[in-house]
Amino acid sequence: MKDMMLIENMFSVKDRIVLVTGCGGVATANARCFAKNGATVVMASRRMEKVAEVQKLLADEGLTIDGIQMDISCHEDIIEKVAQVAAKYGRIDVLIHTAATCHVENTLTFREDEIRKTFETNLLGTIFLNQEVGKIMVGHGFGRIINYNSIDAFSVNANDAMAYAVSKSGVQQATRFFAVEMAPKGVTVNGIAPVWINTPMMAQRPKSYLDAAIAQVPMGRMSETDDYLGIALYLASEAGKYVTGQTLLVDGGWSCTRVFTYDKD
Repeated sequence: MKDMMLIENMFSVKDRIVLVTGCGGVATANARCFAKNGATVVMASRRMEKVAEVQKLLADEGLTIDGIQMDISCHEDIIEKVAQVAAKYGRIDVLIHTAATCHVENTLTFREDEIRKTFETNLLGTIFLNQEVGKIMVGHGFGRIINYNSIDAFSVNANDAMAYAVSKSGVQQATRFFAVEMAPKGVTVNGIAPVWINTPMMAQRPKSYLDAAIAQVPMGRMSETDDYLGIALYLASEAGKYVTGQTLLVDGGWSCTRVFTYDKD
């Protein structure tokens, strides 16, 4: 019997079947990390060419991951593809859900089609994915669902991503509902809320935006994708077995920045 007091056992994800959604920087970092630590990783994305790029990148590092096409905005596709993964591997132990979309537009002019697209992908997609994966996990009496969220679920930042922020607020509440439903059945459901991440997508923002964002972070820098791997491993392993329904801020101190100085004379 394994001694669960030992770190290598407490935080182990070896032999776990891990489904990672998305192919961006956070998804790639998680796929690499879990594969390096002995998990079987399946990466799901709407675009298989992006999956192939990640597979090649990791193969160059001696790592092998599986891939599957999945459109997170399509309920029927989620049902079909989750079932395929479960049939191939016999179960799904961990879901790392990073897939999302973000449209930038002023709050008063936000177009209906973009709002609906954002909600279908970020909110409804998360709900339906948690449902389908959750059913499989409940059937096996074990599971770890980790929904990557955002600090935008907690606050209004730049006033040009309302649909994204509202969808992520909904994801936070859905995470709680799924956690309560599946807690007696051996499944935990949690979220990770990052601050601004140094990715190619974020680099498309103007320098003035990036400077203003970094000024809100006491650590004085944007986050990197590997800043979130420790908490992901914690939540996915036995170490986090009594944590559920939480959306954990990993934000370099951003949530503590409502500070002012004053003249004491």
